[in-house]
Amino acid sequence: MLLDKLTVINNALIATGNEPVTTDDGSPQWIAASTAYDRMLPRVLYAHNWTFQTATIALARLGTSTYPGYSDIYQKPADCLHLENAWRTDLALTVPQIPTFGVGWTAVLPPPLDYRLVGDQIHCVGPNGVTALYVVNSVAAIAANPGFIETLTREIESLLYQGLNEDKDGAVATKKLAAEEMAEARSKSDSELPRRAAFRSAFLEKRRLRHLGWWL
Repeated sequence: MLLDKLTVINNALIATGNEPVTTDDGSPQWIAASTAYDRMLPRVLYAHNWTFQTATIALARLGTSTYPGYSDIYQKPADCLHLENAWRTDLALTVPQIPTFGVGWTAVLPPPLDYRLVGDQIHCVGPNGVTALYVVNSVAAIAANPGFIETLTREIESLLYQGLNEDKDGAVATKKLAAEEMAEARSKSDSELPRRAAFRSAFLEKRRLRHLGWWL
């Protein structure tokens, strides 16, 4: 579903007993709903690693780190809302592993990268490049799942009850609904991700070879 600001704020206005709007007409309804949308969109995006709004990118190396224990500095992406993960690019190649009975060949994740965030810079040990997974902070129209849109709408409703309607009880009740919608949407979004095998070291693989035999 395409996230449309006017549709979302009108759904929130109608749900809270207010008149919908057709454009930026300067009305109290538009000001309250538009402000709530602009406030809550980055907040709901930031709350989870939404599969529809994540991206990977090879980071730009800035220079040598002076942070104790680290040797390299990389720049966070300019449109990064939240950094989810980072790994050494040279260790992230898909490596076929020894098959197990009933499972077959699998790929593994690269070992986790130890890093420290200082401002918008990533200090780590990554001499041959670092890749990041992050939530994109985009002002352009995005294709979002229904659970995300419903969560955003509920959050806007809560702010409308609080500010436009001056209904504290309605704001509290809708905020609770937003939290429930968020939990359901996060669970559904995460269910799209495949089960992934953990990183296995070469030492452990050699031990497995000895136990499984010469035919592998």
